[in-house]
Amino acid sequence: MLLHRKSSAKHHASIGRLARTAPNAPSDKCGASDRPPSRLPAGRPIRPVGERSRTAGRMGGASRPIPGGLAQTALVFLFNTTMSNAHFESTLATLGFTGQEAALYRALLEHGDLNGYEAAKETGISRSNAYHALASLVEKGFADRIEGESLRYAALPVQDLSTLLRRRTESALAQLARSAPARKTASAPFLSVTGRDKVLEKMGLLIDTARDRVYLSAAADDLDEIRQPLESALARGIRVTVLSNRSWRLEGAVCLSRRKPRGQIRLIADGNRVLTGELNAAQAACVLSENVHLVALIKDSLTQEIELVRTHHTDKDDSP
Repeated sequence: MLLHRKSSAKHHASIGRLARTAPNAPSDKCGASDRPPSRLPAGRPIRPVGERSRTAGRMGGASRPIPGGLAQTALVFLFNTTMSNAHFESTLATLGFTGQEAALYRALLEHGDLNGYEAAKETGISRSNAYHALASLVEKGFADRIEGESLRYAALPVQDLSTLLRRRTESALAQLARSAPARKTASAPFLSVTGRDKVLEKMGLLIDTARDRVYLSAAADDLDEIRQPLESALARGIRVTVLSNRSWRLEGAVCLSRRKPRGQIRLIADGNRVLTGELNAAQAACVLSENVHLVALIKDSLTQEIELVRTHHTDKDDSP
């Protein structure tokens, strides 16, 4: 179940990023010469603003320096375009595209239908590799072939691609849940989770899969990063108690605060799974386990903290 939810959340997030990062399709009013270059010509370094071309001087011609404002605008445009393309292609990579398939799919979106030679020229991929990757895109359903005097390829629209990938992902995950072997649970290992992003991801996963209650002790700044999973848990009817180092509000949850060191986190889900450790910006390392002894230890620790900060607003037992 954990694997099912984690994979589904990652793929749905990646699919959602497609529409936000996809390049615009070519306009009928824009010819090939009007399209902005996707990269600098190979082998040509950017000349500082105002520098005179040595070649032009030797040939007797006079070069004109590019106005500073125009040059800066061009460089900013080039940088933003390159970063946007890289982000879009990295999103495609998380959805199963190879690097060459992602570059070709982007090129087909930007320039419309292309033949193999044109696609190779636009992406800088060798012709043989371009033809192979284009055939792969068609086989996977991410592009269509256009028969004619020369074989051309057209990208599947991003919205259709998102729908296709979502349907395939949900179908595959449903099949995974039906066919997966039972997990051996004879022992409760202590799993190591390192890296801030990985710890936050694991916290969100434990909250997303909780069925009854969640107890969480963490710094307010860290709580801000997992607010969405907490809000979703409350919407499902999960009872949530939060203990922070300063006032932090979450509608529907019991929120308590007391002075405490930043970086320390403790999370208990359903009274049988615990995540505990450090969540500092520079170094984050936690232990995840269902070990009954560790769960009992963290329960006792949180119970004592909650008892210390219980207020008149809480007239029920909030202990784990």
